[in-house]
Amino acid sequence: MLDHKVIEKNELKDKKEFFVELLSSEDYKIRVDAWKIMPSLLHYVIIARNDIVAKKKYFLDMLNCEDYKIRLDTWEMMRSFSAEFCCTDLIYYGTVERSDLAEKKKYFLDMLSSKDHLFRKKVWRYVPYVVSYCMVMDKDDVVEKKKYFIELLSSEDYKIRLDAWEFVPGLLDCGVIEKDDFLDKKKYLFDLLSLKD
Repeated sequence: MLDHKVIEKNELKDKKEFFVELLSSEDYKIRVDAWKIMPSLLHYVIIARNDIVAKKKYFLDMLNCEDYKIRLDTWEMMRSFSAEFCCTDLIYYGTVERSDLAEKKKYFLDMLSSKDHLFRKKVWRYVPYVVSYCMVMDKDDVVEKKKYFIELLSSEDYKIRLDAWEFVPGLLDCGVIEKDDFLDKKKYLFDLLSLKD
């Protein structure tokens, strides 16, 4: 909106303290949304890097939140290729260190084996980002959990199965799975191809 002059930079700067306070909101939903816009506010010099660094612990706290939805939303900020700014921008601006994120990797890895297949599928979507682009964890950390992804390739839920098959190229590229891991599951891919609307 700044680029299109819908809002003037000075108008947002007047609200700086409000934005900074949202970073430590007791309401995790508000907090995660606030962190999603921080790189943009840094980019436009609405807030200072030091203001965010002072609140970093509240970001890191969300990475191991008991609420898996909040936890995943926070890890989703790792995406490197999106229209919005993301956690890699927080790393770029020096507000969050890769080592901070690496210390929390256990909580991401725990989600890879969720009993909820729909949730598990959503988590696996981000594996290439956290392994290859953000370099927060080593692929070997994830390889130990790959059986939980392979299960999704034959899910009875066609949508989960279809999405899982769409993730295969990214997981192959980052070295988390190999072709031999899923050769016996190819029939489930062909079943999808034979489905009619």
